[in-house]
Amino acid sequence: MKPILALALLAAVAACDATPGGGASDEDHDPVAISLLDDGTIVLDDEEVTVAELSEALEDIEAARVVTIEMQPEVTYKAVDDVQKALIAAGVARVVVLTEL
Repeated sequence: MKPILALALLAAVAACDATPGGGASDEDHDPVAISLLDDGTIVLDDEEVTVAELSEALEDIEAARVVTIEMQPEVTYKAVDDVQKALIAAGVARVVVLTEL
């Protein structure tokens, strides 16, 4: 019985040290924003990046975070495919695509 009480006490102490909300900051809940422009430019959170830089930057985010992709109407299929491959390589699982109708 003592080991169970010790585990319960350890769990209670660890919970007291935890950050409210499960340890995630408000920044961790904000979606990562990617914009694809008609001229082939890729913008990640207001910073212009290449496809290789995009893949590297996305590797550091948690898979549970949402990535939003906003595309201008005349974006080429190749640009979309390149970004999709970077998302897959980085292990991104939650993606929302925003387009104009």
